[in-house]
Amino acid sequence: MVDGRISVSPFDTAFVCVINDLEGRNAPQFPSSLEWIAKNQLSDGSWGDEHFYLAYDRLLNTLACVVSLRAWRVHADKSEKVSLSKFMISPYKYEMTCGFEIIFPVLLRRARDLGIQIPYDAPILKEISAARARKLTRIPKNFLHKVPTCLLHNMEGSEDLEWEKILKLQTPKGTFITSPSTTAFAVMETKNGDCLILINYVVEKFNGGDVFDNFKKVKKFMCYSGQAFESPSPSFNLYRASQVLFPGEKILEEAREFSYTFLKQRLASNQLLDKWLISKHLTNEIKTGLDMPCDSDWVRDSDDRKSTTGMPEINDNAYMELAKLDYNRCQSRHQMDWNHMQQ
Repeated sequence: MVDGRISVSPFDTAFVCVINDLEGRNAPQFPSSLEWIAKNQLSDGSWGDEHFYLAYDRLLNTLACVVSLRAWRVHADKSEKVSLSKFMISPYKYEMTCGFEIIFPVLLRRARDLGIQIPYDAPILKEISAARARKLTRIPKNFLHKVPTCLLHNMEGSEDLEWEKILKLQTPKGTFITSPSTTAFAVMETKNGDCLILINYVVEKFNGGDVFDNFKKVKKFMCYSGQAFESPSPSFNLYRASQVLFPGEKILEEAREFSYTFLKQRLASNQLLDKWLISKHLTNEIKTGLDMPCDSDWVRDSDDRKSTTGMPEINDNAYMELAKLDYNRCQSRHQMDWNHMQQ
């Protein structure tokens, strides 16, 4: 098996689609992405994960795909097939994907300019626009131009950007906080060569590498280049992942040592506030996780992304069989311990 692969995101693909030919011709720079959208519409007319439904995710993916098709005036049968109204219910706020309230209102304005029929006065759309305004007041725009923030990850939903400053926040590989859609937006606005190389690479082929090396910067591990501070929850995930190592995997040993020390220090100083906090019981989870082996406490994690994605190399039958074998081995050990305690 190869590594470093996740399922295709219709949202990111839609942004790649609308990059205009860089030679000045009135055609898409990446026509294969446009055809992918046309071929991957779901039976109900929407776009998104066929096996996992989330209202915010379907809205964002579907509107982005419809906008990309209408922008090039192709596959009208596809863009007219979907009725966005049926997705415009009031979904639970805690299900909102990362940056949805920033990006979706901007997509709506583009849809209106293209003449796409949407109930723009629907209450849910007004709620989302109000949420966007509230969030933007919390992060001054001048701050966006200085250091990587959550808004940088959702830059395609921002307006009136100072690109000369923004481009200084690129990662060494040309992306913006690992987001294809944000990087594609930068290509549209600036035609930046590093961004274009990255998008070309993603479209044509994506090969994995030593994953943990990508997160190591000097003596620290971080989610993205330019990260201002470490957070407890991703560090805890790093610690758990680092325990699945084989002899000689030095990078995993370093990751385990770094995350263990960091978490111990945070526990000792009672500094576990985390803006990305998912669990209300993070403190207890960390205490338990540091004291117990990982195979006794595996849990299912969620991914904080603009649109949901799957990981085919993780959701694989071989891994499932390995998990069953490990579970049986672990249970056998527990039974032996229990029998010993009864004697």
